[in-house]
Amino acid sequence: MEMPIQYPYFARLPLSDIEREYVFYHTPRYEFVLGKVKGLLERMAVSRPAGAPPKILDFGPHFLTQILREETGAIVNQLGWRYDSISRLKTGETHIDFDLNRTPFTAVALYRAARHHRRL
Repeated sequence: MEMPIQYPYFARLPLSDIEREYVFYHTPRYEFVLGKVKGLLERMAVSRPAGAPPKILDFGPHFLTQILREETGAIVNQLGWRYDSISRLKTGETHIDFDLNRTPFTAVALYRAARHHRRL
């Protein structure tokens, strides 16, 4: 299956057929999120010290984590299961292990936090 997006990251990975299908299926989501994040980072550039890279917290690191790194130049910290084969930490980044299956919560809702975040 031909890859619908040609980020250098995907060219370097030995993806299985199932992973290629996953990437193909999720391409619209990757493009949507990347566009939103780039727009936000542009609007917020004036609030960062000169030369300081933007910082992103990615909940559930996976393919999009690396796309965000490569396409924005951001420091991408991670929350969730560590997945080094797909998204290895770079110098200066942090991973916070968090297993949603082992919490006392029935559900986790992030939409209100995003909706009311002053930078969005």
